[in-house]
Amino acid sequence: MSEANGYPVIGVIGGKGSSPDNKLQDIARKVQRLSPDHRDPERYFMEKSEIVAALRSIAREVRRG
Repeated sequence: MSEANGYPVIGVIGGKGSSPDNKLQDIARKVQRLSPDHRDPERYFMEKSEIVAALRSIAREVRRG
């Protein structure tokens, strides 16, 4: 992943055309690695926000069928 301001940029979960189950597996891996960092506490909340957005996107996708 590329870097922004010295920190890894949060990657796009899944990708265009990825199935919901693959996207959920990606999210599970991100959640498993997610932990607060005393050197950059804001990063934890940014990653958490990205995960929430991805889950909501998958929910919309599944709802549409």
